[in-house]
Amino acid sequence: MKPRTPTIALGVCLWMLAGTLAASEPASTPRAPTPDLTGVWRIAEALTPTEPGAPAAISVEGVMLKFRREVLGRAVGNLRRFPQGDRRYCAPGAFTGPLGYAVAPGIFPVNFEILGSPGRLTLIDELGVVRRIYLRNSPPPNALEESNAGTSVARWNGPELIVQTTGLNPAAQVVLGVAGTELGRNARVDEKFSLPEPGVLQITTTVTAPELYAAPVTTINRYRREAAGMMYEISTCSPNDRAYDQVSGKERFDATPPVDLPPPPR
Repeated sequence: MKPRTPTIALGVCLWMLAGTLAASEPASTPRAPTPDLTGVWRIAEALTPTEPGAPAAISVEGVMLKFRREVLGRAVGNLRRFPQGDRRYCAPGAFTGPLGYAVAPGIFPVNFEILGSPGRLTLIDELGVVRRIYLRNSPPPNALEESNAGTSVARWNGPELIVQTTGLNPAAQVVLGVAGTELGRNARVDEKFSLPEPGVLQITTTVTAPELYAAPVTTINRYRREAAGMMYEISTCSPNDRAYDQVSGKERFDATPPVDLPPPPR
């Protein structure tokens, strides 16, 4: 029988060499935890002036001044025809730009909630828009070509979340109820989410909509985390709700439960 000493010696040498290499390699630097963006957020301040030299503010005029000249003419004409907006307007909410407020013939704040799950963040606002932000480099398989929320993909760049949204509904109105303010085709929204201080979320938003805006529009807004975490429903469709009589202020349908309805289970 042949001796196995050379084989054993070679194995011992390889084991010792592997141990030496492992000891000489520096320990990998642990990845810093990603910021916690979850919670209910309410817009606190706008950091972008509506025009050069003006104080930072959010206004219908500030949005409309960014429109292409021919678009602005049509939008102003429609706004003069319907000073309070087109009361016939009723459509699902859609993502068209900066979060936290809705632009109608007036401005009103809109809370939104960020929920976290593996590989995805979900944003829900009080107008009923649900955005799913996928933490990946490309859209997921079978993503819709167009939708009210668009298709959002994102990546972390240090403590900053970089989001790009495409596939937006071209018929979505930037100014609710005002015809001629539709987002248009080939629109894109780029966002940067960061936490400059505890409880404060900052979002830099750039909207590129070649059929609507003369040039890409960038805004910077800050939001505060709502401790109570309350979310409400905001509807622009109530004038068209057949279940509710605007004149009498009463429900049109009888919601009285039947007398033979069994009690709920305990």
